[in-house]
Amino acid sequence: MDSASCSSSPQGDAISVTSGATPRAHRLAINGLILNVLEWAGDLTLPPLLLLHGGMAHAHWWAPLVQALDGRLRAFAPDRRGHGESDWADTEQYGIRRDLEDTEAIAADLGLERCVVVGHSQGGLLAVLLALEGRLPCAGLALVDTPFDPASPSLRATGERLRRIPQINFPNLQAATRRFQPWPPQHRIPATVLSGLADRSFRPATDGGFTSRFDWRVMRAPSGETPHPFLDFPKKFTALHLPVLAVRAGDSTILDVDDHARMLERLPKGRGLVIPETTHSLHVERPDLLAEGLVAFVKELSNPPVGATDRAEA
Repeated sequence: MDSASCSSSPQGDAISVTSGATPRAHRLAINGLILNVLEWAGDLTLPPLLLLHGGMAHAHWWAPLVQALDGRLRAFAPDRRGHGESDWADTEQYGIRRDLEDTEAIAADLGLERCVVVGHSQGGLLAVLLALEGRLPCAGLALVDTPFDPASPSLRATGERLRRIPQINFPNLQAATRRFQPWPPQHRIPATVLSGLADRSFRPATDGGFTSRFDWRVMRAPSGETPHPFLDFPKKFTALHLPVLAVRAGDSTILDVDDHARMLERLPKGRGLVIPETTHSLHVERPDLLAEGLVAFVKELSNPPVGATDRAEA
């Protein structure tokens, strides 16, 4: 395995959610819903990025990263059903299988062949399943602070706590944005970026006021997926025979040092990257360092070094 660590000034330059190139918005009819996909222009000679946000997030969480890429890579970021600017569904129409079907259809509609799937947190879990089930012709995967074992007791307990959170209505947008809180709550997101994310995370409620763009019924949807796709997840890494960049936040509470090492040991073509002094929200805390790692990874996929083997050795 190959593990690297990026470093530079601890704070870096704050990158705004709203500044930089304006994305093109695609409104796609997918599986009975209208799903939103953002597209940012970039180098057409390199594989495009398909950016999958984590649970409760939305496509604009990737905007700071895309700004840091500065046109070096083309990027697409969908809002999953029940997230962001995509349609909400009936409670029974949510689930991991639905997300996989939607993502497969989005990639087909947009002609994303040989893309590099970049998944943050739960988006990384989806990326693994998309590759293993042959739903996308991936050139590689980048797993950004993705849990090693999503069925671990600690993450199951966290899921139970999140499922008890109601869909809260706020009297106005200002009250909503004041209550905006990333998960996990410990983070180092610059204030300007956090404010931009808050502004894009709420929508008018049907009965007045504002509510989250995340449909909290996603958390309470009944699971008819047997066996659940996240069970025995650590075993799935051994079957990923395509290049995988496993990125860990230096101060992650989701992927610790030991689990990151175990993940890399199981990946046949894995290489590691650690972004120091970041938390689970590393892609908005230090998008500059993540961007450099992704550009190097994609260029290596397009021009593999002479004598490269199936596993990069440290």
